[in-house]
Amino acid sequence: EARVAPEAIDEEARKRGWPMGPFTLLDFVGIDVTVDVARFLTESYGDRMKMGTLLGEMLKLGRIGDKAGVGFYSNDESKEPVGNILERLYPNRRADVSAANIFERMMSGVLKEAVCAVENEIASKEDIELGAKAGIFFPDSEFFHKEGPLHTIDKMGASTLVEKLERLEKDGGTRFSPRPLLREMADKEEKFFASW
Repeated sequence: EARVAPEAIDEEARKRGWPMGPFTLLDFVGIDVTVDVARFLTESYGDRMKMGTLLGEMLKLGRIGDKAGVGFYSNDESKEPVGNILERLYPNRRADVSAANIFERMMSGVLKEAVCAVENEIASKEDIELGAKAGIFFPDSEFFHKEGPLHTIDKMGASTLVEKLERLEKDGGTRFSPRPLLREMADKEEKFFASW
């Protein structure tokens, strides 16, 4: 069975309104820069932001993205295909997972972090929405236009996100554990925004 390639995940992201997929973005930003940020986040937040093995391997191989001419993508046929690297690092990765499943997993993490920002009073709800739209180009969702992650949670319902995160936690560990605020909102059927 075929395993999901970075190209399929990037295509799924574009299909859902993101201007570029995560692997295209990593190549654009630079995997060396991403690794520095990932190490800082791991030191600061532990398992919640733990860096995966793949980024370190890409850095070790000098595949740092567009500025080096090779990252997840390459026009140089002499370079090892990224699929081979994935097979070597993750020989037992599942073949029954789709790009849509992987994208949903990524988005669930983004939504959880938006809840965490509210819970820890890092920013106002309005600033989180604006930051997501202007800063990471959070796309217009299938539900509304010009809204961000907290509105997305309101539309799907906090209880739905709690259920998704609990399912993901079984395979992915505590980094997917629903935040206490989200559980409380699910129990009380609350929303972040009373009306919109």
